[in-house]
Amino acid sequence: LDEVGRWPWPRSRLASLGQMAATVAHNIKNPLSSIKTIVQLMQEDEQLAAKYTQDLSLIKSEIDRLTESVTQLLKFSKPTVTASASVDLAAVLEKTLLIFRPEAERRNIRVDLQLSEKPLWVRGSEEVLLEVFQNLLVNALEVSKQHGVVVVRATVAESAGQQRVAVQVDDAGPGVPQEIQPKVFMPFFTTKQKGTGLGLAVVQRRIMDLAGEVTCLSPISSKGGTRFEVTLPRIEG
Repeated sequence: LDEVGRWPWPRSRLASLGQMAATVAHNIKNPLSSIKTIVQLMQEDEQLAAKYTQDLSLIKSEIDRLTESVTQLLKFSKPTVTASASVDLAAVLEKTLLIFRPEAERRNIRVDLQLSEKPLWVRGSEEVLLEVFQNLLVNALEVSKQHGVVVVRATVAESAGQQRVAVQVDDAGPGVPQEIQPKVFMPFFTTKQKGTGLGLAVVQRRIMDLAGEVTCLSPISSKGGTRFEVTLPRIEG
């Protein structure tokens, strides 16, 4: 990994890792489904449910947790289908914030969207970019305190004769320690007690497949905070 946690691997090696992850995930997901079905049948048995209520509930919750991990693994292994599709990134960001508004309100966190202009056409699909910014927004909300502010800012800049759209997701959390910043995009690395460690790895893979870049900067003020910045080539709509 380099200083901002980007993989120095060639795409062929990343593809091989993805294929291996898909194989492992499929081999785990089917048995988990079978085990969950058995547990649900046991819960429907009144005698068993009365005797093992707590144990069965614990088993089911752990199966759900493992299933979520496997789902994340499958997302990481799935290549990004770009073809020649284009999408208005401004509209994607507006939709993302609309989806997360109830959760932000529940946490008493304000989310501000700042768009320099509309539309902002980039290569990709709504599905892929929703996945990217939902991951980033989930992280921002999780580290923010009550009455905090998460800022999502989209601007246009020119680099090497090409216009690029830059989206910054800023939180006012404690920040990411310098010693772990090079690891934040590494698959399976997480500081969360129940995290899969694949959310940011998925983000980076999707953005790389779209000829873009994602970076992490922390702190962003004297009080801490973290900024994840995604840049993508701008195209004609």
